[in-house]
This record gives sequence, C-alpha cells and structure tokens, in this order.
Amino acid sequence: MKEKVLISACLIGSNCKYSGGNNCLDENVLSRLKEKYDLIPVCPETAGGLSIPRDPSERLGDKVVSNKGRDVTEEFSSGADIAVTLAERFNCRTAVLKERSPSCGSHMIYDGTFTGTAIPGRGLAAEKLYNRGIKIMSENEVIETVETAEAAETPVERPALKDILAACDHTLLRVDCTADEIKTLCDQAIKYNCASVCIPPCHVAGAKRYVGNKLPICTVIGFPNGYMTSSAKAYEAADAIRNGADEIDMVINLSMVKDACWDDVAKDIKTVRDATKGHILKVIIETCLLTQDEKLKLCEIVSASGADFIKTSTGFSKGGATFEDVKLMRENCPADVKVKAAGGISSLEDAEKFMLLGAERLGTSRIVKIAIAEEEKAAAQQE
Repeated sequence: MKEKVLISACLIGSNCKYSGGNNCLDENVLSRLKEKYDLIPVCPETAGGLSIPRDPSERLGDKVVSNKGRDVTEEFSSGADIAVTLAERFNCRTAVLKERSPSCGSHMIYDGTFTGTAIPGRGLAAEKLYNRGIKIMSENEVIETVETAEAAETPVERPALKDILAACDHTLLRVDCTADEIKTLCDQAIKYNCASVCIPPCHVAGAKRYVGNKLPICTVIGFPNGYMTSSAKAYEAADAIRNGADEIDMVINLSMVKDACWDDVAKDIKTVRDATKGHILKVIIETCLLTQDEKLKLCEIVSASGADFIKTSTGFSKGGATFEDVKLMRENCPADVKVKAAGGISSLEDAEKFMLLGAERLGTSRIVKIAIAEEEKAAAQQE
C-alpha cells in the first residue's frame, strides 16, 4: 500500500487559488509523486468557506487579512483544522504545501504589506500540521527531491581527489598561527587549486599582498562564539573586506537562538550581509549546540537572509560537521543556498560522503595534507 501524502490542491491542478487558477506542478514531478504516493488534496482556504475567486490575503502576526482589510483569520483557521483532520484520518506523515501562501507556506510567507515581500514563517495550516508532528515540504523541495531521486537511479560517481580539493577552504585558524604558516597555507592552496584559504582576520592583509588574485581569501567574523553585537560584526566584516577578504564566514548569535529571538537572529545576519554585499557570505550555525527544531528554523532564516552558504560549525565547539546535519541542511535550504561542512573532516571518505550529501564547500586542512602525503608516497615509489 502506498504512503498517503497531504498536498495543496492547487499543486495538482485544482483551480482553487485566490485568482481562480492553480499552481500545478510540472507534469514529470506530479507523475513521479503519483507513482510513489497516494495524494490527499486539500485547499484549506476553500475548506474554511472562502470563495473562488477571492481577495488575496496575507498573514499578519496571528491574523490573516485580505488586501481590502477584511479579517479572514476565522476562515483560514477553520480550513487549517480541516487539513489537520484530513492528515490524521489518512495517517499522512508528510504534507506538500504551496510556499508563501498564508495558509500553506512551509518556510516563507508574505509579510502582510501586499508588496510581494517574503519573510521566514509558516501559513496557518502549515503551522498546525507542523505542530502535530507532520513533515512540511514546499513544492520547491519536492521538485528537488524528485530530481535527487532520479539522479540516485543512475550510478553515483565518487568525486576525485582534485574535485574534493577544489571544494576545500584550506583552513588555519589556530590562535598562534604565524605569518610564515599562512604563506605556506596559501602556497599549498594555490598548488592544489583549493577554493580558498580560511584564515584569521589579522592575517588577511598580509595574505592578500602575498597571493594577489591567485587565490580567494576567506576569513571569520564573530569567531568563534558569535555573541558580539551585530554592529561589531559588521565593522569587523567591512574591515576584513577592506584588507582584501573575498569571502566571510560569520558566526550567528547562539544566545539569541536559545532565547528564540528569531527576528534578532535574522537582523544579526542581515547586518553582516549588508556590510558584505558583492562578497560571499557563509553563516555558521554551530549545529552541535542546536536542537533539531533550531536547526530547521535556522535553515529558514539563513535561506531568507541573502547569504550564499549555511555552514555547520566553527570547529572550536564540542563537535563538528555530521553527515546527518549536512543532509538536513541540504534538504531544508533552497538550491541557491549552498552548504559548507566544517570541523572534524579527517579523511577522504568523510569528504566524499559530505559532498555526496550536498556539501559544496569543506572547511579543513587535512585533505591537502592527504594530497601531499600521496605525492610523497608516489615519489618514494619511483626512486
């Protein structure tokens, strides 16, 4: 018997959206879903008594209002309850919902200004389903899942050593590292075509003078604890860029996370993003200190921040990257937000698996050391 999945009715072609149209998924994606699952369609808005067509509505705090100022919270809440009842009646463990909808938005919703501005959040139905333990997926995540499944049906080619090296931010962040060690790090990164070197801010200017444009320079901001003020982080980031940094890895404020001050977390990241426009920004969320729900919430916030990467770890806390966390981050961030695994990547096997799980950058120095050791071994065998 197929697993049953709740799905926004507009995604399977039902003309139930506010304008009277639909948001039907691509034919290939929809057919793959129907092959694997029994789809249980629901439109919480019409189930709650709203008409087709109807005025567009957006969520504003705990309320839902139309663009004409009408409070339609009761109808949206009633429809959300019907969606939960359907999911529980059919034992649906997953719901595929229309992103940005005030009822079905899974990670993003419009902000209530009717200006097309999206913010992190869930629609009323998505929120109630999530609170009942049902996995929420947007249509974009389903498309990625189907594409990933199709790719998985063909043999997976393991990344070659040169490809792993090209994904490496060759890293030296030891507190007592010297200028000579940084030069050696840069020489190695250039020789092995690494993505960048990741070094302390105090060494950025010297490294940039040393390598010129031969190699991107990455540095860390708010490192490793992340609890300095947002303005201090922004100043530090701007200073690093003036000194020649091409990429910035910032640490989020974990105190704000633990207090569930999510708007403040988002503002902290945005402040650094504003100071680093035109440069790559990676956001370190320190997964070893987070609960599962916190990891998921941070995937939402980082995805909406304009950052280029979400990164697992500083490597200075009680744990580093795990396969489970990289998989979770890849599955819960859109394709344009890349994943960086860092901390504890000790072997080629680790690096391969992280990349196969979706990491596009690796924060480590060990892969270059492995490449050097292999070169030395090959040279010894030729003698």
